[in-house]
Amino acid sequence: MKYSKQRETIRQAVEGTKRHPTAETVYEWVRRQNPGIGLATVYRNLNSLAEQGALRKIRVASGADRFDGQLHRHSHLVCQKCREMIDLAPETMGGIAEEIRRATGFEPAEEEIVIYGICKQCLEKEKGEEK
Repeated sequence: MKYSKQRETIRQAVEGTKRHPTAETVYEWVRRQNPGIGLATVYRNLNSLAEQGALRKIRVASGADRFDGQLHRHSHLVCQKCREMIDLAPETMGGIAEEIRRATGFEPAEEEIVIYGICKQCLEKEKGEEK
Protein backbone atom coordinates (compact mmCIF):
# COMPACT_ATOMS: atom_id res chain seq x y z
CA MET A 1 0.00 0.00 0.00
CA LYS A 2 1.30 3.40 -1.00
CA TYR A 3 2.34 5.78 1.81
CA SER A 4 -0.19 8.46 2.70
CA LYS A 5 0.30 11.19 5.29
CA GLN A 6 -3.42 11.00 6.15
CA ARG A 7 -3.27 7.21 6.63
CA GLU A 8 -0.18 7.57 8.81
CA THR A 9 -1.86 10.25 10.95
CA ILE A 10 -4.92 8.00 11.37
CA ARG A 11 -2.77 4.99 12.29
CA GLN A 12 -0.81 7.02 14.84
CA ALA A 13 -4.02 8.36 16.40
CA VAL A 14 -5.29 4.83 17.06
CA GLU A 15 -1.91 3.44 18.14
CA GLY A 16 -1.39 6.39 20.49
CA THR A 17 -4.35 5.58 22.72
CA LYS A 18 -5.40 2.76 25.01
CA ARG A 19 -9.00 3.59 24.17
CA HIS A 20 -10.80 1.76 21.39
CA PRO A 21 -12.13 4.60 19.25
CA THR A 22 -14.86 4.48 16.64
CA ALA A 23 -14.19 5.91 13.19
CA GLU A 24 -16.10 9.05 14.21
CA THR A 25 -13.86 9.54 17.25
CA VAL A 26 -10.72 9.08 15.14
CA TYR A 27 -12.15 11.58 12.66
CA GLU A 28 -12.60 14.18 15.45
CA TRP A 29 -9.02 13.63 16.65
CA VAL A 30 -7.43 13.72 13.20
CA ARG A 31 -9.49 16.69 12.03
CA ARG A 32 -7.71 18.87 14.63
CA GLN A 33 -4.42 18.28 12.78
CA ASN A 34 -5.91 18.12 9.31
CA PRO A 35 -9.14 20.17 9.08
CA GLY A 36 -9.63 19.22 5.42
CA ILE A 37 -9.88 15.48 6.05
CA GLY A 38 -13.25 13.86 5.42
CA LEU A 39 -15.06 11.24 7.45
CA ALA A 40 -15.16 8.90 4.42
CA THR A 41 -11.35 9.15 4.17
CA VAL A 42 -11.01 8.17 7.83
CA TYR A 43 -13.37 5.19 7.39
CA ARG A 44 -11.60 4.03 4.23
CA ASN A 45 -8.14 4.28 5.80
CA LEU A 46 -9.14 2.61 9.08
CA ASN A 47 -10.62 -0.32 7.19
CA SER A 48 -7.58 -0.50 4.94
CA LEU A 49 -5.20 -0.47 7.92
CA ALA A 50 -7.26 -3.20 9.60
CA GLU A 51 -7.19 -5.34 6.43
CA GLN A 52 -3.40 -4.92 6.30
CA GLY A 53 -3.08 -5.98 9.94
CA ALA A 54 -1.72 -2.59 11.05
CA LEU A 55 -4.75 -2.09 13.35
CA ARG A 56 -7.41 -4.37 14.78
CA LYS A 57 -11.05 -3.84 13.89
CA ILE A 58 -13.39 -4.97 16.64
CA ARG A 59 -16.98 -5.58 15.67
CA VAL A 60 -19.35 -4.61 18.45
CA ALA A 61 -22.91 -5.88 18.65
CA SER A 62 -25.43 -3.04 18.36
CA GLY A 63 -22.73 -0.41 18.13
CA ALA A 64 -20.11 1.10 15.88
CA ASP A 65 -16.98 -0.89 15.07
CA ARG A 66 -14.00 0.02 17.24
CA PHE A 67 -10.33 0.12 16.33
CA ASP A 68 -7.37 -1.00 18.41
CA GLY A 69 -3.71 -0.20 17.89
CA GLN A 70 -2.65 -2.95 20.29
CA LEU A 71 -1.95 -5.91 18.03
CA HIS A 72 -1.00 -8.47 20.68
CA ARG A 73 -3.50 -11.25 21.33
CA HIS A 74 -6.19 -10.12 23.78
CA SER A 75 -9.94 -9.97 24.24
CA HIS A 76 -12.28 -7.15 25.24
CA LEU A 77 -14.95 -6.27 27.78
CA VAL A 78 -17.69 -3.87 26.64
CA CYS A 79 -19.86 -1.98 29.13
CA GLN A 80 -23.48 -1.99 28.03
CA LYS A 81 -24.13 1.24 29.95
CA CYS A 82 -21.27 3.61 29.05
CA ARG A 83 -19.98 1.63 25.98
CA GLU A 84 -16.41 1.74 27.36
CA MET A 85 -14.18 -1.03 26.03
CA ILE A 86 -11.53 -2.60 28.26
CA ASP A 87 -8.62 -4.85 27.24
CA LEU A 88 -8.60 -8.32 28.75
CA ALA A 89 -5.27 -10.14 28.91
CA PRO A 90 -5.21 -13.63 27.36
CA GLU A 91 -4.15 -15.27 30.63
CA THR A 92 -7.40 -14.02 32.22
CA MET A 93 -9.34 -16.23 29.82
CA GLY A 94 -7.31 -19.29 30.78
CA GLY A 95 -7.39 -22.14 28.30
CA ILE A 96 -10.74 -21.31 26.72
CA ALA A 97 -9.54 -22.32 23.23
CA GLU A 98 -8.54 -25.73 24.55
CA GLU A 99 -11.87 -26.08 26.39
CA ILE A 100 -13.76 -25.26 23.17
CA ARG A 101 -11.64 -27.76 21.25
CA ARG A 102 -12.26 -30.48 23.83
CA ALA A 103 -16.02 -29.83 24.21
CA THR A 104 -16.95 -29.33 20.56
CA GLY A 105 -14.13 -30.46 18.30
CA PHE A 106 -14.07 -26.93 16.88
CA GLU A 107 -10.59 -25.59 16.13
CA PRO A 108 -10.41 -21.87 17.02
CA ALA A 109 -8.23 -19.93 14.56
CA GLU A 110 -8.19 -16.79 16.68
CA GLU A 111 -9.00 -16.22 20.28
CA GLU A 112 -10.54 -12.76 20.36
CA ILE A 113 -13.60 -12.66 22.55
CA VAL A 114 -15.86 -9.71 23.28
CA ILE A 115 -17.73 -9.98 26.58
CA TYR A 116 -20.65 -7.65 27.32
CA GLY A 117 -21.66 -6.55 30.81
CA ILE A 118 -21.48 -3.56 33.12
CA CYS A 119 -18.16 -2.00 34.14
CA LYS A 120 -17.10 -1.34 37.71
CA GLN A 121 -17.65 2.44 37.44
CA CYS A 122 -21.22 2.03 36.14
CA LEU A 123 -22.02 -0.55 38.83
CA GLU A 124 -20.73 1.82 41.52
CA LYS A 125 -22.73 4.67 40.01
CA GLU A 126 -25.90 2.52 40.07
CA LYS A 127 -25.31 1.60 43.71
CA GLY A 128 -24.88 5.30 44.57
CA GLU A 129 -28.16 6.19 42.84
CA GLU A 130 -30.07 3.47 44.73
CA LYS A 131 -29.31 5.04 48.12
